[in-house]
Amino acid sequence: MDKKTRKEKKLNRRDFLKGLAAGTSGVAAGAVMPAHASGSLSGAKGLIPSSWDMEADVVVMGYGGSGIVSAIAAADSGADVLALEKSPISGGCTKISDCNITSPKSVESMVAYLKDTIAQNGVSDAIIRTISEETCRNPEWLESMGIKFSVPDRVMSEFPAASGQPDMTTGRPSGSNAKNPATKGAHGGVLCDALVEQAESRGVKVLYNTTAKELVQNPETKEIIGVKAEQDGKGIVIKAKMAVILCTGPFDFNDEMVRNYLRPYPMKFAGWKFNTGDGIPMACRVGARLWHMNGLCGYYCPWFEEGKAGYLIFGARKPSWMYCDKYGKRFADESRLMEHNFWKNMVEVDETGLGFSRNPGWIVFDETARKAGPVASSYTSWLPDGLGGAPEFSNDNSQEIAKGWIIKGDTLEELAEKTGMAADNLKTEIDQINKAVADGIPDRFGRNSKAGEGFMGSMGINGAWDNGPYYAMRLYTGGISTMGGPERNEKGQVLDQDGRPIPRLYEAGVLGSIWGDHYGPAGANVGISVLAGGRIAGRNAASEKPWT
Repeated sequence: MDKKTRKEKKLNRRDFLKGLAAGTSGVAAGAVMPAHASGSLSGAKGLIPSSWDMEADVVVMGYGGSGIVSAIAAADSGADVLALEKSPISGGCTKISDCNITSPKSVESMVAYLKDTIAQNGVSDAIIRTISEETCRNPEWLESMGIKFSVPDRVMSEFPAASGQPDMTTGRPSGSNAKNPATKGAHGGVLCDALVEQAESRGVKVLYNTTAKELVQNPETKEIIGVKAEQDGKGIVIKAKMAVILCTGPFDFNDEMVRNYLRPYPMKFAGWKFNTGDGIPMACRVGARLWHMNGLCGYYCPWFEEGKAGYLIFGARKPSWMYCDKYGKRFADESRLMEHNFWKNMVEVDETGLGFSRNPGWIVFDETARKAGPVASSYTSWLPDGLGGAPEFSNDNSQEIAKGWIIKGDTLEELAEKTGMAADNLKTEIDQINKAVADGIPDRFGRNSKAGEGFMGSMGINGAWDNGPYYAMRLYTGGISTMGGPERNEKGQVLDQDGRPIPRLYEAGVLGSIWGDHYGPAGANVGISVLAGGRIAGRNAASEKPWT
C-alpha cells in the first residue's frame, strides 16, 4: 500500500470514528474500531462472546521488538492493527538488548548454516529457507525505516564447523532519523524507538498496561477470533477480524516454567521482568504444541535477592579472574564468556554433592582486577522505577563488597572458608594460569592472554595474579533469554498437536523461536526472530480474509 493510499485510508477511518464518537461511550482509549462495549470477560469459555469492546483487523499481543515489527508489517499490508502491551512502555527485552543483528552475506550461506545447526531440532527446510531469505533483507528494510545500520567485517558466529559460517556477519543500528544513538542501557533503544515512530505513522494503536488473558476461539472452526484481556483491572474483549499474533516473549521470569523445562536449575536472567511466558498457556489452551522449551541463549549471570536484580557478567576488567565451580575448580575458557551458548558449560550434574557442580558457580578475581572496573554490567539501570532496573556496579566494586554481593578474603584460605570452595583448588588454578602467562602459551582450556585471542578478543597480556586480597561473586546460569514456546511454521502460523496451523493464530519473536540445541549466529534473536520473524508473521496475518 503506497503512502497516498494509506493516508486516504487513515483520513476515512478518522472521519468514520468521529461519526461514531457522539453515540459511543465506555470504550477504552486506543480502540481501532469500537464495537458494543461489554466491559467484562463475557461469554463462557470456548464460546464466542455476545459482544466486543473493540475490534481490529490484526491484534498483536505484546509490543516488544517482534510486536512492533509485526504491527508495521501488518499495517503495510493494509490492516488496521491494535497491539496490547502489559507494561507501561514499548520495546520489551529488545529495547534492553545490545541489539546485534544478523546480516548474512548470502541466502545460501545462511541456509547451509541453519541446516547444520538447527535442522536436527525439527526445523523444516521450508522454515530455514523462508527465514534465511527474509533475514538477508534486514539491511534494506532497516534503511527503509530510517535506521542506520552498520555491518562489520567481523564474523559473529559461534560454530566454526558449520557450513556458511564465514558469511554470518552481524551489525548494529547506529542511529535513526539523523539522531545520535542513545547509549544509555543498550543499542536496542535506538532500534525500538525508531520503529515505534514508524508504527505510529501507520496508525497502529497500542493499549499499554493491558494484559492478555485468553485467546477467543471459535469452537466449531477452531479459528482464533479475538483476545480477552485486562486493562487497569477491567476486563475487555477484543475482536480480531483477520488474525492474532503472539509476541509475548520468553518465560525468563516465570520460575515455575524455568524449573520444569530448563537445566541446570536455578537460573537467573538479566532482562525484562514482564517476560513471564504468558503466551505459552494461552496457546496451549487452544491446542498448540510446544517446541524448544529446553532452549536457552545465555551464560553466567550475577543475581541478588535485594531488588531481584539481574546483571550480565563480562568478567573483571583485567585478566586475573576465572570461573570456578562450587569446589573452586575451573572448567572452561573464560575468554568465550560472551558466546550465547556458553551456558552449556554449566550443566554438569554433581552426583556426589547433588545438584549441579557449576551452578551456582563463582567468578574469582584479585585486587588488580577489582580496582580495574565493574565486574558486572547492567543493561537495565536506565529503566524507570518499578520496571526491574538493576543499578550499575560501582567503578571499583567497593559498594558491592560492602553489600556482601562480592566476598573478600585477604588470603585464599579465608576466601575458601567464606565461600565453601577448596583453598587448594583455588591455588592450583591460579598457579596454572600464572605459569601459562609466564610461558606465553594458552592454558589447558585454551584461554590465551595474548591480544586478539578468544571470542571477546584480548584477555589482556599481563595476566599474572596478585598475592591477595582475593574476591568471589556468586554466578547463576541464565543471562539473556529462554527460547521455547508454541511451534510455528514458515508462515509464522502456530501449529496444533497434529502439526496443522491453528487458523488465524500467528507468532513472532523469541516466544517459540526456531532455536533448539544450538542458538544461532550472534544477533539471531533480534535479526532473525524479531525482524525477519516479525515481518513474516505480520504480512501473513494481514493476508487473512476477515471472518463473519
